[in-house]
Amino acid sequence: MENIINQILNIRNLIIDLFSPYFGWIKFASLTISGLLLWGIIYCVKKLGFVNMKIEQYMDVLKVGDLEKHRSLVAWRQIQKKMRLGDEASLKSAITDADRILDELLKISGYIGNDTDERLAQLDSAKLSNISDVWSAHKIKQRILKEKDFHINKQEAELLINIYKKSFQEFELID
Repeated sequence: MENIINQILNIRNLIIDLFSPYFGWIKFASLTISGLLLWGIIYCVKKLGFVNMKIEQYMDVLKVGDLEKHRSLVAWRQIQKKMRLGDEASLKSAITDADRILDELLKISGYIGNDTDERLAQLDSAKLSNISDVWSAHKIKQRILKEKDFHINKQEAELLINIYKKSFQEFELID
């Protein structure tokens, strides 16, 4: 047993003697790699939004804020950003996002149905003053999704987004 312990100690001393002139470089390399990996983790966590998601979850549990309204406001800001980009893909995306927000608002407001069409069918002009315009905008959103060669220009997209905006204002989502 003593012989095995002595052999292990000899191997340890041999390794230390072999690498001791390089300990400075090894420490530097390991610190550099560790720093890069830490930066990568922080970058990924920030980009993926884990921290914001956790904060929203805690706010919802503590009933500090209206989480659904907050999410919809964030989505509305994204729609505005896409509209500023102005390319056709961004305009189409903004319209489909606006329609999705409207559907979420209808769900939150208690309108029951399997899809947006069924929920919109429950509304009239007394509940939503621009319901006929909303129907038109919703139909165009459906065409955007179904027809791959459907084209829309910025003026048409702005008109549609303003229709959704008015309905969001009536639902008191935005001012």
